[in-house]
Amino acid sequence: TYTLTFDSAGGSPVAPITQDYGSAVTAPADPTREGYTFAGWNPAVPAIMPAENLTLTAQWTANEYTVTFNANDGSTPDPTSKQVMFGSAYGALATTSRTGYTFDGWFTAASGGTEVTAATIVNTAANHTLYAHWTANEYTVTFNANGGSTPAPASKQVTFGAAYGALASTSRTGYTFDGWFTAASGGTEVTAATVVETAAAHTLYAQWTPNAYT
Repeated sequence: TYTLTFDSAGGSPVAPITQDYGSAVTAPADPTREGYTFAGWNPAVPAIMPAENLTLTAQWTANEYTVTFNANDGSTPDPTSKQVMFGSAYGALATTSRTGYTFDGWFTAASGGTEVTAATIVNTAANHTLYAHWTANEYTVTFNANGGSTPAPASKQVTFGAAYGALASTSRTGYTFDGWFTAASGGTEVTAATVVETAAAHTLYAQWTPNAYT
């Protein structure tokens, strides 16, 4: 009597087969392993029980999966997807950009999740999506009184995509303050509730209406 022992090499366990020499051997059900396809036994399962104990080792082929890149409001990723191999590093990831934001990396969820880099080992045994994460940039807004008193404050930090918040105060003898604008004349009015859409340091200008007196 001899025994065939099966080393599944990381796959599901396979029970050994013990039979008499020369008897017909029925191959066991194939083992399974997450992220891999079973590629056979080495050596192969014999048809007839040999006159010795044998250990057979499972052979595996790593599966390939498609990773799709979601820019999460950024520009179209380049590339939009790629093939990766389970158990290997992701390799070069897509590039993307977003006006007013700094790219923080690719993650397994649109918010939160785990960061994935080129060196990260693929451990998701299915097609999956990576999401870009972003941090809104801060910019300096300078206040130009346009003939009025020195603004208080003279400048402030604002965050792209968020409201300006409290703006500077200023005054001018003989004039009524009309508000802060994107240009010294004309332009667009900016209030505390206006959302920052200029992705650079910029200046706001006071505009005035002369008072009429009797």
